Amino acid sequence: MMPEPRVLTRHELRALDRAATDELGIPSAVLMENAAIHASSVIATVAEIPADRRVLIVAGAGNNGGDGLALARQLVTLGFAVEVLVVGCADRLAPDTAMNLGSIRDSVSVGFITPDAPAHDAAATAQATIRRLAPGIIVDAIFGTGLSRAIQGAAAGLVSAIHGASKQEPGGAPGPRVIALDIPSGLDADTGSALTPCVRADLTITFAACKAGFGAVEAQAQLGTIAIVPIGTPPGLTARFGVPLELTPDGRWRHADPRGSEAPRRPLAAGRTASNREGDKLPEE
Repeated sequence: MMPEPRVLTRHELRALDRAATDELGIPSAVLMENAAIHASSVIATVAEIPADRRVLIVAGAGNNGGDGLALARQLVTLGFAVEVLVVGCADRLAPDTAMNLGSIRDSVSVGFITPDAPAHDAAATAQATIRRLAPGIIVDAIFGTGLSRAIQGAAAGLVSAIHGASKQEPGGAPGPRVIALDIPSGLDADTGSALTPCVRADLTITFAACKAGFGAVEAQAQLGTIAIVPIGTPPGLTARFGVPLELTPDGRWRHADPRGSEAPRRPLAAGRTASNREGDKLPEE
């Protein structure tokens, strides 16, 4: 059972992770694995049609990419067809990310795009993969809460490809739904500013707590529905950081914009969600 949801800044999130590891001896890889297990459960719940069982995970070289690679392994065990595109070099990954890459080598197709590749080349590679796989879901695991500058290079091309794939052409079938792990890539975790480019998610599966910037008006178009999932930190430890997330009786967010104005309330998913594309309904939890 999830403890009372909280809102944490980037600094507080790092402090929570450090406390879990240094004080309680919980390895960072275990926190990552817990996050992936719970994220896979949410995705399994929203995979409503056969196409949704085909998933493309676009991952970075850092810990958010590690979350994506751990998620790939979990989804495969649930019967999903998964492919991964990594923007980064195999020998320059964060330690936990490299470990998770090794764990999926035999079960998941993994392609690499060098970070210094031109944006249009990276976009073309991603677009070709999307056309071939025809995924029902694209998972954004490129950048996490540490990002505070505009995305450039190959990563920017991948964000562009994700955005293009998710568009619904007039009279056509809807594109794949986009699910962001922890935070949409390009969204500042503290201010909620949508840096250019920024992933626009249908669903954000955020780990441990909401991020301070999620309350910003500017963040609303990027987040979609928010699902908070645990990472295995004890409630007493998590409660030492941040502030409580205030909810209305119908489960909507009442957190204030960090810059002073109250943002539109966002629905919080409780293990179930839906796309926020035109014509789809959001849950009223």
